[in-house]
Amino acid sequence: MSVYNAEKYVAEAIQSILNQSFKNFELIIVDDASTDGSNEIIQRFVKLDKRLICFKNKANKYAAVSRNFGIKKAKGKYVAIMDADDISSLNRLKKQFNFLEKNKDIFLVGSLAKHINEKGKKIGVSKIPIKNKIIKDFLLKDNPIYNSSIMFRNDKTFIYREKIFYCEDYDAFLLLDSKGKKIENLDEYLINYRILSTSISRSKRVKQALFMHKAQEFYEQRLSEGLDYYGEFDPKEFLEIDLLEKKSSKKDLIFVVTNSLKYYSDLQFYSKKLIKYYGFFNPFLLFYLLTFGGKNNFEFIIKSIQKIKLFIGLYRK
Repeated sequence: MSVYNAEKYVAEAIQSILNQSFKNFELIIVDDASTDGSNEIIQRFVKLDKRLICFKNKANKYAAVSRNFGIKKAKGKYVAIMDADDISSLNRLKKQFNFLEKNKDIFLVGSLAKHINEKGKKIGVSKIPIKNKIIKDFLLKDNPIYNSSIMFRNDKTFIYREKIFYCEDYDAFLLLDSKGKKIENLDEYLINYRILSTSISRSKRVKQALFMHKAQEFYEQRLSEGLDYYGEFDPKEFLEIDLLEKKSSKKDLIFVVTNSLKYYSDLQFYSKKLIKYYGFFNPFLLFYLLTFGGKNNFEFIIKSIQKIKLFIGLYRK
């Protein structure tokens, strides 16, 4: 479990692991230099349960670095990942352990998730593929795995690549697939996945979309050439990108627009910028015009467009 400034939720997350029906585990927590009361809460649990081991980073290094450190320290046959603001069901570890014991060909297993808000109230459920073949087909479109739900074999092949910010888990799953490792989800709700209303800004959504696209590019490179160019990648080009105020490159704007279909305000904002800087007569004028029908009408139209795959043709142009 990587923890950073999660004092509101970390106690519930830790307790959900310590309460597991499966008892034979170690809980490794890496506090990523939290500045709130997270570490004090963690230390109270350390004193109560010998299965809990805590490390604290001297400086904030982000979740991928902290998770990799924890994985290296793990002694168990399997490793499970837990996020500091989510909740595991009572039988999560038991069911995933038994599944991996019985299914030697599966490297990693996740699960379905119930969505909860800041107050722990259920607000929805996941709709993700279960079987490996469908997950494999789905991977290049989106991430079908809840990172906080996974358990995998501790053979030291699983890693979060630390330059893929905001979607290092998605890149890790693509890496596994390109190595021929099988992934499945249990058809059970084994975690409560917390969705925070302030968790992702427009700027962060843009950067996340760009990093996801880069992870997909790397995946396709590995399939076609046997390796990717991750070593040459400089994440600063995305981390420092400014699509809000300054004139942005046409390529970046086009990618952001085509990946903003589920964000009404984002689509209007970035398609307007495309028109402003690159001319009124371009294929993305359609996206901008669609946003004027109101949010409900917009969502209906977008679903219709997706069904006939019109936006794919625009994307290719």
